[in-house]
Amino acid sequence: MTFVDFGWLLLFAFVAAVGLVLGKRMFGFWFSPLAVFIGMNCASMVAYHLRLLEFSEVSPMTHFLLLASLACFTFGTMIALEGSPREKLNDEPPPFDGKGLDTFFTITAILASIGWLLAVMILVGRHGLGALLGNIWVLQLEFQMQFIGYLNMIGILVLPTFVLKWARGRVHFWDYALVGTALFGLLLAGIKAYLIYSMLTALFVWSTTRPDRFRPAYLFAGLLVMLGFFIVYTNKVDVFVSGSFESRTWLANFPSLQRPYVYLVGSWPALENIVNGTMPDAPMGGVVVLQPLWKLLGDGLGIIDPMPFNLPFTNIGTTFFNVYSLPGEIFWDFGWPGLIILSTALGAISTKLYLRVRRLGYWAHHLVYGIIGYGLFLSPFVYSYRFNVFVILGYIFAVAFVGLRGGSLFVRQDND
Repeated sequence: MTFVDFGWLLLFAFVAAVGLVLGKRMFGFWFSPLAVFIGMNCASMVAYHLRLLEFSEVSPMTHFLLLASLACFTFGTMIALEGSPREKLNDEPPPFDGKGLDTFFTITAILASIGWLLAVMILVGRHGLGALLGNIWVLQLEFQMQFIGYLNMIGILVLPTFVLKWARGRVHFWDYALVGTALFGLLLAGIKAYLIYSMLTALFVWSTTRPDRFRPAYLFAGLLVMLGFFIVYTNKVDVFVSGSFESRTWLANFPSLQRPYVYLVGSWPALENIVNGTMPDAPMGGVVVLQPLWKLLGDGLGIIDPMPFNLPFTNIGTTFFNVYSLPGEIFWDFGWPGLIILSTALGAISTKLYLRVRRLGYWAHHLVYGIIGYGLFLSPFVYSYRFNVFVILGYIFAVAFVGLRGGSLFVRQDND
């Protein structure tokens, strides 16, 4: 670590502390959208400047780009809070409206189980059970089949919905079995992001059921669980990633921690390749931000050529990487105007969703905020609001708001 690294480290640590204090003052509780977005991005940049692996240099322009995104997100938060002074927010959670919660949980868990069971039967018929067990990595390539895969993906919602049931004290013994089957299906998908998605959404849902009781220790405990899962999954299932990297620090003695560290900080030296022009330009406007639209028009309707889901790989010094953080991928798409507008919009939208949870008691609002919160939490890593997110949000709207509530988004229902 150089003196310059230490200076940047102190700056982003200070910004993170300011974000936590500001969020606590605005919302009354520390785990708010503002605190999550600022805290996670600053923590990632601080971790980069520890220089535990040999990464490429990140220029001042990349740092300023991140600081601009944080400032715009804060501005969007203030826009959303206009006319809502702190004293009007509920310190206690509103009366919980659990109408349809049990039905939603059961339907979602059954659909998820049908999805992964169908996929297993098809793969066993295609390869044979013995061959499949002997080459478990095949799951990464073939398990998420068209249409059937979306049924399994809905299982992401089972754990956070279970958390809502548990918070109400309405958990039955068979609910644990339904959660287990859904998580097993996500594991079979061979996509570690699915399980991380489910766990992070559950963490956000838990934080909003009783925000006055949510402590930093709970967040750190959840992060340790996800770190352990990440290490085991990478070593046993995700066989297509490299195992270790060169390091002159203590991290050389802990190769199992090197890949998580790369995921935590690698987006910033990758973003540097966008800033200095060594990465190719986006093939068309909005290739990341408008990915749901291009997927619908391409893979769905065939009106345009299908757009690649993965971004180009670029050299970050210690390895090659193809994610560029939420601010970075917005910048790649639309430059400074897009970064300013979309960072501000994300701050306003996530804050409005958080306020809705604080003011309304309907359980589905917690799920919607949890899905958006997942993207905030992973914003130092990747832009997360892609087609899968809209599929899940569409499912919540169709089942929870239309099917179980008659289409009402805002009016509080009587408690069941």
